[in-house]
Amino acid sequence: MIRSHVFPVTNLRAALLKTAGRIRETTVREASYGLAWRWLAMLGGLFLLDLMFALPVWLRWAGLLGQGWFVYRGVQEIRRSGHRAKLEDQRAARVVEESHPELDNALINAVQFEDKIDAAPEAQAPLMRREIERAESAIAGVSLEETVSRDGERRSFRKMAGFAGVWLLVAVLFPGAFFAVMPRLFAPWLDDITPPFSLTKFDVMPHGASVRFGDPLTLNISVSGPIPDNIVLMTRTKDTDWRSVALESTEAGHYAVTLDSLREDTWYCAQGGGARSARWLAKVILPPTAESITASYVYPRYVNRQSNTETVGDAGIHALFNTDVRLKISANRDLSGGTLTLTFADGETERVDVLVDPKSHRQAITTFRLTRSGKFTLMLAGDDNQVNPEAAKGKLTVEHDQHPTVWIDAPGQELLVTPEMKLAIGVEAEDDVGVQTLEIHRTINDLADTQDILHNGPPLKKVGSRLVMDLADLGVRPGDQITYYAAAYDNDPGRPNYAETDPYKLKVVSKEEYIKALKDQQDAERLSKDMQDIVEATQELAKQQRELAEKMQKIKNELAKKPGDAALQKQLQQAQAEQKELQQAAQEFADQLSAYAKSPSNSDLEAALKKKIGEMSQKIGQAAQGPMQQAQSGTPGEAADAAKKAAEMLSQVNGQMQQQVAKSIQNLEKVAPLFNDVERFKELLTRQGQLVLQARQFQDRAATDATAKARMDHIATEQEQIRQELQQLQQDFRAHATAAQKDFPKAAASARKIADEIGRRQIANLMQAGTDKFHEYQGPEGFQNAQRALQEMEAMMSNCQACQSNCEGELDIALGRSLGQSGLGDSLSQCMGNSPGTGQGGGNASGRGGMGGGSVGQTGGGYTMRGPMAYVPSVRSLGGAAGVKRAKNPNGMARTPAELAPDHVETMGSNVKTPPKASDAANRAYPPEYRKMINDYFISVSKEKR
Repeated sequence: MIRSHVFPVTNLRAALLKTAGRIRETTVREASYGLAWRWLAMLGGLFLLDLMFALPVWLRWAGLLGQGWFVYRGVQEIRRSGHRAKLEDQRAARVVEESHPELDNALINAVQFEDKIDAAPEAQAPLMRREIERAESAIAGVSLEETVSRDGERRSFRKMAGFAGVWLLVAVLFPGAFFAVMPRLFAPWLDDITPPFSLTKFDVMPHGASVRFGDPLTLNISVSGPIPDNIVLMTRTKDTDWRSVALESTEAGHYAVTLDSLREDTWYCAQGGGARSARWLAKVILPPTAESITASYVYPRYVNRQSNTETVGDAGIHALFNTDVRLKISANRDLSGGTLTLTFADGETERVDVLVDPKSHRQAITTFRLTRSGKFTLMLAGDDNQVNPEAAKGKLTVEHDQHPTVWIDAPGQELLVTPEMKLAIGVEAEDDVGVQTLEIHRTINDLADTQDILHNGPPLKKVGSRLVMDLADLGVRPGDQITYYAAAYDNDPGRPNYAETDPYKLKVVSKEEYIKALKDQQDAERLSKDMQDIVEATQELAKQQRELAEKMQKIKNELAKKPGDAALQKQLQQAQAEQKELQQAAQEFADQLSAYAKSPSNSDLEAALKKKIGEMSQKIGQAAQGPMQQAQSGTPGEAADAAKKAAEMLSQVNGQMQQQVAKSIQNLEKVAPLFNDVERFKELLTRQGQLVLQARQFQDRAATDATAKARMDHIATEQEQIRQELQQLQQDFRAHATAAQKDFPKAAASARKIADEIGRRQIANLMQAGTDKFHEYQGPEGFQNAQRALQEMEAMMSNCQACQSNCEGELDIALGRSLGQSGLGDSLSQCMGNSPGTGQGGGNASGRGGMGGGSVGQTGGGYTMRGPMAYVPSVRSLGGAAGVKRAKNPNGMARTPAELAPDHVETMGSNVKTPPKASDAANRAYPPEYRKMINDYFISVSKEKR
């Protein structure tokens, strides 16, 4: 701003302000005209470049941004120029005096004196006032019109006008080029509709279109200017590059083409001679399709299941019979309606209307009841009446109420019992909807059946119960046999589904026979179960004491803050009462462990383990008689400290259990299957030798009479059985080797070698060839194959012995680390010595043992036969407060329907890995007449419920 002065007169002041304003105006106009002609020149350069070279989109974007930056910087410069033109009074005075020399510095003197007049000496002040008055008088006669020069402004204006005139001439003389290039420079985002300049002009009609899905589109192309030799239509979709389509000429300069069956948005343009037309889009209106279908199921009342909602996928629509289904359909566009067609397996169809949701026209719903399986097809109609007959399709599946699963949790195997025993039978059942009835059936000596109902009430998904069978009340005697099985029904209102377990047998023997069998069956499997129960019971006891100690410590801390709180005192008393119960349970547990440790041992390993158990039982007893007893009295602090000490002692015992006993059993469980696999191979070798001995009578002759053929059929059946068991054994060798690899690498390697040798020697193939020849009654060929299989198996015995030796050696090292005693590896043969592995006796019963077989060896036909085990109450009862919780292993799924109800009865398999096959005697123990009677009963019941 011009500084404000207080002159005694106003003419000089007005002249200076007017001069400064004119200087500022001419400076700004000069800068503005300069910016304009430079921008027009830049635009001309871009124009020529695009005209000659058809600049790509990115370069035109760069040019547009460059123009914007140029103009922005120019405007900023104009603003700075105007600011620099804001002069002081002295500068304005100089500009006026330069144009009017006759003023003789009067103006500049007046301006300078005005600043100093107030401080001037009294002698000089009058002279300064006279000089100011002279400037006022002089400026009154001066014209200020031509004071400020405008030469620079005029030069810039002329340049701007020149460039503007050139642009006007270009627009008038070359309108095609002008109106083709300018949109390309100023709207590069419109590249599709701003083709490069060309003398050849294409006009493609229509300029864009909307086409229904699958409909054609006819395009007409008009060409003006030089007509190229080759004109094509270029098309492109979202997923494809530009492709050319030949055009048909209707007349000179006019072409046509039809794009058939458009199914997705398509860009198109005409092209030829280096020129192209604008690009236009043919937008395809898609048919209505179901983007997602959500099914909500409202199940029948008897199922007692809450409604369920899921997205319909590959499984289609699936639910129980008579389930109400509500479909919610989400489409890709607005709908006007639709139809759901249900096509059933018998060819019948049912149609259900699809209703559009009034709140959202892209949503639709329909409902129906699922009664039959088949498939569904969804037809949807768009708001433009475009119909998609297969907007969605899938399967309809009526899920039948599944058979229940029932199993005998304990004892779950064939047992030897004495007449005075009480046997606890645990039964559990599960169903996908609900178990209505759970029962146990038993017969004594194949006479009348007795039924015990364990559950018959509200249907539950899982039901468990126990039945104590008091043999003394039943009046059984040695020699008697009790057969029992469990059965379960679900709550299907139409026809209850039924399942039953395999029958189990209890053989009543004398005390002497029982004791002998009990002594014989103490094998690795029984030892493993006993040790596992003890370890779990110890762990649970330590856990309960630790939780109780934490509880008492918390009460102690709160009582320290509130010493007289009655509620806290009561909590302490309750905690001490719990400590008393736990102390009693721990003492009982210690006594039972001590008694168990003193019981006879069947192997050195069992003796070593029992020795450790005895040592730990003493420590548990010390904890029970010491800190656990002390924690029941005294001050809160003393009780809490004693409980904590007891928890630490039991924790040490638990740690010792884990590191010594549990670790030893884990090692035994890993290596024992390999050892047992070798025993199974030896047994198969014995059976193969027996078979070759039987077949030797046919080594020189074929079977001709009926008797010989019957014998050869029996040999063929036995040979096939041995082959199947050998193949299973080969798989078990590899599986058990994988499980033992980390801790027993040598034993695992030797087991794999045996499995490989079985395959390399083609033993199974030789047995299969022998089976085939025996079935064809070709005795000599069958005998030769069986004998070669035997020879190959005998050649593998050195590998088998090496495997068992590795098992014992590596186990000895592992047990030495955990128990601190060497030489225990030999206990493996002691533990496994009574295990029969796989056996077959005169009754044709066969089976395969688990880790140690767990049954009494008997002789039959010259080799081992499986027999029942002596019943031993589980070591779980040792637990006291610990209460071992062993996982239940349900039977496998049903194999084949039992005779009770051909459609709705399942026989559940045994809970052992490979159930023994029923012998002829076992079949006679469960007579067909009895099954027929039960079958008729259940049929009559199901008819009454209908």
